[in-house]
Amino acid sequence: LTLKNNTSSVINIESFNITLKDQDGNVIAVLAAYVGGNVDPKQVNSIKVTAKEDISKATSVEYSEN
Repeated sequence: LTLKNNTSSVINIESFNITLKDQDGNVIAVLAAYVGGNVDPKQVNSIKVTAKEDISKATSVEYSEN
């Protein structure tokens, strides 16, 4: 997962959730992603997230900040 701050300001993101859903809108998994603080303007962060569940049938992804 790649996170990029497209703004001209520093933003603070500690963590966020990634919700994966199947084609019927059923939640397959909710994964936690940790950023850990400030993201400078135009900064790009690579974030590794792992899932124990089978996510091969996921057709949509939603993000929500914690």
